[in-house]
Amino acid sequence: MGLILVVTATSVCADQVQTLHARLAQHSEKWHESPQNGIPCMQTYSPRASLVMDVVVPEPGAVYQVSLSLVKVTNGGHLKVFVDDKLQTEVDTYLPGNAAMKIPICNRFMAPGTHSIRIRNVGQTKATGGDHLSIVGLEIVRGEGAGAWRLEKTTFTFTPLDEHEALAHPDLRPSKLPPRQQEAPFSIPSDAEAAGIFAHSTVRAGTIPFRITDLADVPETGHLVDEQKPLEIDLPGPAREIFLLIWSKIPPFDGDAGPSRPPIAPIDESERFTARIVHADGTSSHVIPFDATKKRYGLDNGLSLYVLHPDAGRSPKRLVFHDKVDKCSFAVVAVTCNSGDPLMPEPTPRESSAWYPPVEVARKAVPRRVEREVLEDAAGVRNGIIAAQVNVTDGLRWSHLGSPVHGDVALDASPVFAIRQGFEWIGSDRWHVAGTEVVDDGVRINLEYRKQDTHLSATLSIVTTEDRRIRMGLSLVNSAGEPFQGRVRFPILEGVKLGPLDDTWYYFPGSSGAAMINHVPVDVYASHGAGHPHQVDSFFNPKRGFALTLLSNDLKGQFHWYDVGKAEDGGWYRLEYLEKRLERGATWELPECIVSISPGDWRESFRQYRQWVGTWYRPKPAAQDWYTRSFVTGAWYVYSDLDELVAGTRKVRDLMGYCDIMVLVGWHGRMHPNDPTHHPDFTGAHRHEYSGEYDRDALFPVGGADRFRSAIRKADEAGIAISPYTNGILINENTHRFGAMREKWGIGYRPVDYGDMMGYVPCLAYQEWADYFVDCQRFLAADIGMKVIYLDQFGGGSMICKRKDHPHEAPEPHFDGERRITRRIREAIPADVAICSEAHPEDTRLQFQNAFYQGGVLTHVTPRIRVPVNMTRFAFPDVKCFNYIYNYILRDGNWERLKFVMFNGDAYNLPRSYDPDGWYLPQSTMILRKMFRILNEHADAFTSRDVEPLVPTEIPGTFVNRFGTNEQTVWTVFNANHRTARGRLIEIAARPGARYADLWNDTPVTTRTEGETTWLVVEVGPRDVACITRAGENQDAGLRPGS
Repeated sequence: MGLILVVTATSVCADQVQTLHARLAQHSEKWHESPQNGIPCMQTYSPRASLVMDVVVPEPGAVYQVSLSLVKVTNGGHLKVFVDDKLQTEVDTYLPGNAAMKIPICNRFMAPGTHSIRIRNVGQTKATGGDHLSIVGLEIVRGEGAGAWRLEKTTFTFTPLDEHEALAHPDLRPSKLPPRQQEAPFSIPSDAEAAGIFAHSTVRAGTIPFRITDLADVPETGHLVDEQKPLEIDLPGPAREIFLLIWSKIPPFDGDAGPSRPPIAPIDESERFTARIVHADGTSSHVIPFDATKKRYGLDNGLSLYVLHPDAGRSPKRLVFHDKVDKCSFAVVAVTCNSGDPLMPEPTPRESSAWYPPVEVARKAVPRRVEREVLEDAAGVRNGIIAAQVNVTDGLRWSHLGSPVHGDVALDASPVFAIRQGFEWIGSDRWHVAGTEVVDDGVRINLEYRKQDTHLSATLSIVTTEDRRIRMGLSLVNSAGEPFQGRVRFPILEGVKLGPLDDTWYYFPGSSGAAMINHVPVDVYASHGAGHPHQVDSFFNPKRGFALTLLSNDLKGQFHWYDVGKAEDGGWYRLEYLEKRLERGATWELPECIVSISPGDWRESFRQYRQWVGTWYRPKPAAQDWYTRSFVTGAWYVYSDLDELVAGTRKVRDLMGYCDIMVLVGWHGRMHPNDPTHHPDFTGAHRHEYSGEYDRDALFPVGGADRFRSAIRKADEAGIAISPYTNGILINENTHRFGAMREKWGIGYRPVDYGDMMGYVPCLAYQEWADYFVDCQRFLAADIGMKVIYLDQFGGGSMICKRKDHPHEAPEPHFDGERRITRRIREAIPADVAICSEAHPEDTRLQFQNAFYQGGVLTHVTPRIRVPVNMTRFAFPDVKCFNYIYNYILRDGNWERLKFVMFNGDAYNLPRSYDPDGWYLPQSTMILRKMFRILNEHADAFTSRDVEPLVPTEIPGTFVNRFGTNEQTVWTVFNANHRTARGRLIEIAARPGARYADLWNDTPVTTRTEGETTWLVVEVGPRDVACITRAGENQDAGLRPGS
């Protein structure tokens, strides 16, 4: 269904008024449609959420008066409106009583063509406001003769042509289609919107003419892959573009993927479909079609216009469809080749994969000369490499940050810190500067804030360090008679730009440590933990070759959120610390922040972070090497028969080649005499483990301690490490000892275990529960013989207990309790026993544990994360990440994220290992088996501390990770392009006589040597990976016999 514009006209002079309702916005993430005061609106409560309309102004352009209709509300936020990324207006939408308003945006000439109008929620800017926006839409007033705007189309449309019009473009030549292979004629749904195309012999889609074949004769790939013959199309001579009308039949969701029912379309990964362009010179390239209507790669259900591009300088001869999906089919309705200048270029690697050329790092020798100055209106420091200055004339705000050697950082004159009292943020620009002074290698600024009963003092220090960086510190003192409780933001940097805005990139460690490296708008608000685990953020300019590094350097674990991002007006960096109660005379010392400006890009920031980690993190002891070298974990349920644990694991090993660890589930629970449904065999629905019971008296499901110990010993003798499921953050209310403590301990209540059972979240400040949980882990490890302690739901730590009747200062985050308990468990269990949490914890907790499970970092390719990279795997090489990606049947190419496990040299979790034959079908098993073999046969490299993420590459759109020892180096490669990549990838040190192999594709790798440098020359398919290493002396270029 096409987009509909609501257009009305006024009778004032012949002017016309056009209304575009907000629901028509093409981009509306974090917005929802609902009425406000009876007026249809698009609403959001998310700060920095944007509503975007891409509109087309007709020829020849005109003067338009544009306004924004909205409803101001009692919790209204601040908004900004941008036209083509240029700020037009900003509005505070707070109003004591709700009311509809119309706000002028602009009144100016709009050139013909596409324009973007972005409405961005800034959020709360004062105590009386909130984060809520209610947008009605745009009102456009145009003069007589000016054309109406239209929304840029995202659905397929066509226009009938006569034969003369179709032949009017000599560069655009229709191709003859091959005969249909199937006996049955091609068919389409009777109600398909594009069905009318078959009533015409020639049509135009976009600007491209096509000759349409008869409906019944349309060639199609077919549904059964094993029975297909390739669909091949001969192409008519030289062409620089190939346009196709493809009718895809794609089910709305993947029926093999379980209750989540994820959509199949768009099909944009090579595991499911590629088109191969065969050139006249015999070469060929695989490509993934680009949807010219939706402006994205991949095949969508129904009819659409796609474009392919042959290799530069080569003439295409034939097109071959490689359909790898049984449940779909792809039909070619028409093909037109363009021999002239390209009409629809594809996105560049910068746009599609956030790739940029290698940055030349020029380090200059600059003498260290510290200068500190305190002026009447400013205070600052410089050391030859970095300079920082703050303005002190009207409160405290930023004045300058930059480097005389590498470049300046543009900043807004924002406050340097802020406190929140109640709902109001009070920036340092509203404080009184009581004094400034020079100190050793820096300056100190003393400030005061007084309002009614609030009397606060603050001291800000800005000091240069020996290694040419700046260290900023802040302390707060409550000088009043009344206690003060509030949050703190420190430091604050806003409007960050390193040169032009579009050349300002960022590196943020996103959810579970995912590398967020890009230049497009982004908004991250996440606690230090699973949402933002590493204490480093970076802005950089790859063209100018310098980076701004921000390190939060907190070793004490003060709970905080990272508020970082980039928008139309620049980047921002704010650390927000959880509120703390300050009694009279008490001091709050905030963690110091390190600010650095250096040559290079985000890699320099990551290097500084790893350098800081090395000052406190100690590598795991040798007793835990067995765990570091483990790559595959599975799951076994007690009701599948505890006595079959070893045999079941061997079955997985026979199928997959490896399985190092089994997580044991359903082993814990007391026998309840009043409940006769408890049976040791766990037949039927009798699955009664209870979260919250893990001691020696809770072994009813496994037949007691002796039988349990015997089963674990047999597994250990078979080389199988067992990891018992435990959960310190959820207690079943049926548990014998602690189920009745919900009223006293609980801070949450939700379903748990099976059926209609309920459980509660205990506050981890209660010593009785913490002691019990730690004692249980000691019993399981030291007495029963478990090798891995699994802490379900541990890691995130973002829950907060606000109960004032609990034994802690309110509020207290779970973050604190999780850290205490994890550290105590580490001290209580044998040295060779490992600890694994469910979620990614904050970085400093990794010194107490060995691993975590996660399903996010390698799962999603987003507009901000184009290449999934687990940065924790590189910052802490001996910490394992068992990727929990697929919890459903792997069939029909639906395993496209597995390649990222290989690319990261990571570990994997097989959640359905209790029934491997039913969940892992032959083709996916081959992929898993190959990946596990490579990881294990090259374990020395993949477990080395000498690792490097995203080595700079020469082929645009390609990415390389390096893992090495003195004897062996492995490079994993990901081609993020939607076409085959070939050429010189990276340069390495020359080794005379050395040969190299791609272990993933079982092919030799070509090299070119120039002097002491060797280039690895590769060919990698679209959206595919490679794994390259030097072939051994007795190994034929890395190829396996019979592979």
